[in-house]
Amino acid sequence: MAQELVFLKEIKSLSKNIESNAEQAVNQLVKCLSDHPAFIMDNEPTINLLNSVAAVLESGLAQTEIGCLKEALWHYWLNIFHHQKLDIFFFGNEEHAGYFYQYLDKSALGNFYFIKCTLTEPVSAAAFHQQLTESQRPIIIYDHDAANILTLPEVNAALLIADFQEVMFNKAAPFSYNEDTFIAYLQEKHLRLINKDPATLIVGNSYCYHAFPQKNLRSAVNLAMHSMDMKQAQAMIAHYTERGNVKEIVIMFGMFDLFYELAKTRAEENIRVVNILSHYNQLNNIIPHHKTRQSFVDRTACEWAAEIIPFHMNVPALNNIHQKLDCAETLAKCHDFWEQRKEDAAFLDESEAPVSSAARAKLHSKNYKYKLSQQANMRLLLEIAEQTKKSGITVHYVIPPFPAAYREHMHQGMLQENRTFLDSLCGDGFVLHDLSAHQDFDRIDFLDGDHINYTGALKIIKVLENAGVAL
Repeated sequence: MAQELVFLKEIKSLSKNIESNAEQAVNQLVKCLSDHPAFIMDNEPTINLLNSVAAVLESGLAQTEIGCLKEALWHYWLNIFHHQKLDIFFFGNEEHAGYFYQYLDKSALGNFYFIKCTLTEPVSAAAFHQQLTESQRPIIIYDHDAANILTLPEVNAALLIADFQEVMFNKAAPFSYNEDTFIAYLQEKHLRLINKDPATLIVGNSYCYHAFPQKNLRSAVNLAMHSMDMKQAQAMIAHYTERGNVKEIVIMFGMFDLFYELAKTRAEENIRVVNILSHYNQLNNIIPHHKTRQSFVDRTACEWAAEIIPFHMNVPALNNIHQKLDCAETLAKCHDFWEQRKEDAAFLDESEAPVSSAARAKLHSKNYKYKLSQQANMRLLLEIAEQTKKSGITVHYVIPPFPAAYREHMHQGMLQENRTFLDSLCGDGFVLHDLSAHQDFDRIDFLDGDHINYTGALKIIKVLENAGVAL
């Protein structure tokens, strides 16, 4: 393994131990730097790192100084990458690899290796291992059909191993040229928000999408999208509240969403949604959450990769798609089509409804095990609450109505932790509206086991307006 790669991997490993064993980690960091003088450069990031190490030692490992050291280490890490070229190993689909390659800044790229690999056609390590071990800065990117490479011990020689889909989403870059009509649907909503200055912004997932038909809103725009998560909601809130016209925000998510992250799911529909939202984010310069303040040790491999991989965002073929979204007639047709489908939604018969509700609840309860996602989403909601409080914006967090069978079959620990955390946010401009067991909603207000239909949506709007929400 190349000396530079050994150094970078050691720095990465030490960074994760700073908080758990600060004294040992700092001492090992000092030794690592002294053993590799070639990486002691005469520049600001290196000087800041050395000063931070000295401050930690002089302070007796004070927590504030350790926090400064983590930040200095992150900038030092980035500086090293920005001064050298990367070797990228792409595992998976050739079309995805070609698409990814178009985005890369070739002047900052060393080598690009494509290794064909699918779930049904695994790859031999002999196809890439020599190049991987000889590289000083190897980064592995794999698409969702090549996840089986993670079982190969040889890939551990890479500095970072990151999912193609997640990297693109964190980079606010689409990963295909798919002209999904939902891109146009969301873009029409964006223009409403920009041109009509509504007082209320609505964000959320499919529960929210169905709950607020646009024609029934007088002073709000519903930017909800199927499978949207807290990360995307936070990015939209941060972007649109900068304009200063939004006075209230309605956030609607279900009971399991505190444990859910969109880019980490593998359902075909969710992969489609990631691509749609990535188009939307790039087109409207909506910066994803990885750009917000987050400490070095808290970043995922995909967030690190999104930071260090050199991109050119101006891809001609993608620009052609985005130019089509300038047509107001096309946007209006897409908007009206999807909105009409909300209005036409029916409901399940009496025998099917409880079965569907129980099945959906059991499926969603499986998310309870994703504690890291829970922690990430709690940080995001805290960030939203702090950001909107400073701006004088009131946040209305809405838990939608659910059939009794759905509530009965949800994981009770999930329900309790979800409610406890949301209650802790209430006050100073953060209001919780828990409609999950609201008595005004019955079977005919749901289009399936857990989503509201049009008649139910009209009731939600009435309940919230009576509570003083500007819709």
